[in-house]
Amino acid sequence: MKNLIFIVCFLMILGGIITFANRPHAEIYRPSDKEIIKLFKDIEEKLHGKYNIGTSSLASNPDYSVNEIIIEIYGNQKYYDSVNEEIKMLVQNIIKSTPFENYSIKPEISNIQQLLKEKGIQEPGLINDITKNLYLPLSQTFPDQVEEIIVTKSPPDSPPELFIEIKTLINEHQRTNISEEMEDAITMILKEQLSSHLLVKVSSIKIHIYNKDGEKIN
Repeated sequence: MKNLIFIVCFLMILGGIITFANRPHAEIYRPSDKEIIKLFKDIEEKLHGKYNIGTSSLASNPDYSVNEIIIEIYGNQKYYDSVNEEIKMLVQNIIKSTPFENYSIKPEISNIQQLLKEKGIQEPGLINDITKNLYLPLSQTFPDQVEEIIVTKSPPDSPPELFIEIKTLINEHQRTNISEEMEDAITMILKEQLSSHLLVKVSSIKIHIYNKDGEKIN
């Protein structure tokens, strides 16, 4: 009888282990491009102009169990210490009730000038690199629409900003949301392909899109 009870218990435990092992893993949720773009736009709206910050970016491990929102802060240690907690609180409010609610918020001091000096990199070369990396994917996504891309940087004594001007062949008869789609595409290229670029990492990005007649359309 004891042997029978032991066998039954063993089979129950074994069955539980097998059931647990075969249970489907929790689905990995990756925020959509639309959600990511909205997050970055909300952060820019709330923080840029009020704080000396560069771009924000996302960092996740492969299974999205560890996720971070990284905010580049432009300034010295004293400035960083004075705004660090404020920025965390503001971003925490932004991500409340969004797919990013459980992301860690990680402000970081920008070290762009030191890196440029150490690597002997000139800013014109970095700007040309951004231009080239934008042109190919944009011209493929919007064939026969992109005429010229001009990237400029703010003066050294002012908060770091990158101005991206897209001269297009869009005319007044084309659908009105194409400029919005183009701006979203630029944002995703910057975040996914150029997020580690030295100038992109620390700069506030301003995107201006112009139609065939030179009128700003975004």
